[in-house]
Amino acid sequence: MIIEVAKTILLVEDEAVTAAAQARSLEKNGFNVITAYNGEKAVECATGNSKIDLILMDIDLGAGMDGTQAAAIILIHRDIPLLFLSSHTEPEIVERTEKITSYGYVVKNTGETVLMASIKMAFKLHEANMKLRITGDNFSTVFHMNPVAMSISRISNCIVCDVNEAFSKLMGFQGDEVIGKNVMEDLSVWVDPGYKHLIVEEVERRGRVDSFERLFRMKDGTLRMLEISAELIMYDNEVSLLIIWHDFT
Repeated sequence: MIIEVAKTILLVEDEAVTAAAQARSLEKNGFNVITAYNGEKAVECATGNSKIDLILMDIDLGAGMDGTQAAAIILIHRDIPLLFLSSHTEPEIVERTEKITSYGYVVKNTGETVLMASIKMAFKLHEANMKLRITGDNFSTVFHMNPVAMSISRISNCIVCDVNEAFSKLMGFQGDEVIGKNVMEDLSVWVDPGYKHLIVEEVERRGRVDSFERLFRMKDGTLRMLEISAELIMYDNEVSLLIIWHDFT
């Protein structure tokens, strides 16, 4: 029998009362919690404890190092999912976090459900990122030389980021005809666009979808029954969808 070990979260919060309340909420949802009350302590804990699985980082931490500074130092030493948790929504504050490789920005008091969903998504994205280093030469070689048709598109706007030669042979599109285009509006590859949204919802919920069969439109207008599998990945620091296409016509 496999025993699932509870994940450990480093909570970085300078307000003791707020930290205690947040820790109770996290523990109620099955997490172990370590609390750091300033940036310096956060760096010490994160770099010295390999059992920490995720960091919830406040931005304002009183005197000394702030949350963005602490996060930048930690991420030099560790590849770990990090979520900013702050009461600030001012653009200038949010912009301070954009240079940090984080997995989200959660506004305090938006509710336990939102926070837990953000934490779960951060774990999924980090796991996908660990499995598939999109920016690495190894992935690029495997992706473009793979005999199986593959494509990458952004979750946010359905823009195609990349396709391999096998995709071009299957669908009839050359790379420069699809990259930078909206797969829904510009290419009309999906015969029923509603299923694209279902796929995205399922991938966001589970992290992947396997063996989904549907009709798709080729460049010449013919329809083919294809089976696709999709997985959530990070591509150029954006949440994206890696799709593998099989022809079952």
